[in-house]
Amino acid sequence: MTRTLVKLEDLAPEQLQKGDTREVIIEKLKTASSYRVTILPKEGETEFVFADVVLSGVQAGQLVYRKNEKTGAFEEVAVDPSTGAFEARAWIMPRILNKQLTMKVEGFQMQGKTGNTTKVITASLLHPVKGSIAEFLLEEGLGAYVAWSAEGSVSGPEKLKKSEDKARALKKGRFREGRGGSSASANVGKEFSGKVIEIVSGDQIRIMNLEDRIEKRYYVASLRKVGVAKAN
Repeated sequence: MTRTLVKLEDLAPEQLQKGDTREVIIEKLKTASSYRVTILPKEGETEFVFADVVLSGVQAGQLVYRKNEKTGAFEEVAVDPSTGAFEARAWIMPRILNKQLTMKVEGFQMQGKTGNTTKVITASLLHPVKGSIAEFLLEEGLGAYVAWSAEGSVSGPEKLKKSEDKARALKKGRFREGRGGSSASANVGKEFSGKVIEIVSGDQIRIMNLEDRIEKRYYVASLRKVGVAKAN
């Protein structure tokens, strides 16, 4: 039987839907909570699918490439050093890289700039021994609880929030003395002056705080991005 490699965008909608459970191999860690994976074919299928996945219910520190003005080279840097983004990725990497995990598909989103977007899966990933990777990260203080996506996760919002609270109480990871780590919901109600850096999608924008120059992703409240149907 001949097997082929395809991208997520090449699949028909019915081939991978919300609620599906698939086996995946973790090929690359972009951050501690976002990955490039290969979706393994089910019995009777012939296609290995390359896809980007972000975990439901947790967001690790973000990493971006920026040009070093002195050397001219592009270097990977943490958007917010206090989140321990490099530490978090280094800690989880040997535990899941090139490992087979179970993925529960919980949604899809488009990321990137207009004209250069990528379809991304929002999902829970389950380790055969450790269980939920999102819980694993939150218990170690290596990510921030994200309420909006926790609702659809395998673990559920209550268990994920308790995992983060446990890490905060034990001062682990981003909650260690002097790190100043916080939940993604910790800034609710606060006002600041900022600059929009990127419109990620219809309901997501990246904003830089003009006071501390830290960039973060924000989700527009009470708004769900409208899908666009393809014309026949």
